[in-house]
Amino acid sequence: SVLRPVASVLSDFRDAVRELALSGGDKRALLGLCDKVRDVDLLNLGIILDDHGDGSALIKFGDPEKLRRERAARQAEEDAKLAQKEAAARAAEAKRQERLARGKLSPKDMFCTAEMSTQYSAWDEDGLPTKDQAGEDLPKSKLKKLSKEQSAQAKLHDEYLNYLQYSSIAARALRRVAKTELQAEIAKREGLAVKYAKWDSGKAGVSAIVPNVETRPKADN
Repeated sequence: SVLRPVASVLSDFRDAVRELALSGGDKRALLGLCDKVRDVDLLNLGIILDDHGDGSALIKFGDPEKLRRERAARQAEEDAKLAQKEAAARAAEAKRQERLARGKLSPKDMFCTAEMSTQYSAWDEDGLPTKDQAGEDLPKSKLKKLSKEQSAQAKLHDEYLNYLQYSSIAARALRRVAKTELQAEIAKREGLAVKYAKWDSGKAGVSAIVPNVETRPKADN
């Protein structure tokens, strides 16, 4: 019978709706079933449901094979757009993580590392080099360049500190709403600590640990 394929689609749809209703499914799942009937099941039979803005649908007919090819082409285009969007998101996240990694270093310490101590021999209170390795005063042009680099690092470091602060806030909020059975596991992961060392004249001092980091570190006076 010509109607048998359509009746089979309706029967399958009825069974799926009934199962969804009995299992307490939500509205989105029901709409998903409706979309499947329109975009897959009926389309494979050459039946087109052209949705209108008022909620009604105009029934059309077409060649099933042609309709399937058109559907495959649309799906391929959508998949390509989604892949492009996901690639852009991954690239943006990689860039953000790279900036955070660079921002870990304090601007006061960026010129006071062991590597930098081979180039400079004196620094001001802000960690900006004032003399070269030979003990000669750095020219104004060099000081201006280093100061500009330090300002850029200060911006990155501020972003990093903000990231730590908001991550801590988000973690505390998550702990408050976590299920009871997860509280013990979360407690095991608490106790974040930061190890630091103050640099002076290109040399690291004694390391110390700041335990239980919960908020943004305070800036040095």
